[in-house]
Amino acid sequence: MISALFLAEGLAQLGCGIGAGIATIGAGLGIGKIGGSPVSQRLLVRFRPT
Repeated sequence: MISALFLAEGLAQLGCGIGAGIATIGAGLGIGKIGGSPVSQRLLVRFRPT
């Protein structure tokens, strides 16, 4: 009984780790798309201090 609880807790922690990793990768890809878009580059040039 106790070993089943430990197994369930271990699987839950594994799932949390995998989910957090996927979320981090997704956020990084989204930020990369925003940073690489021509619109954001034009905005950066416009608001850059001279």
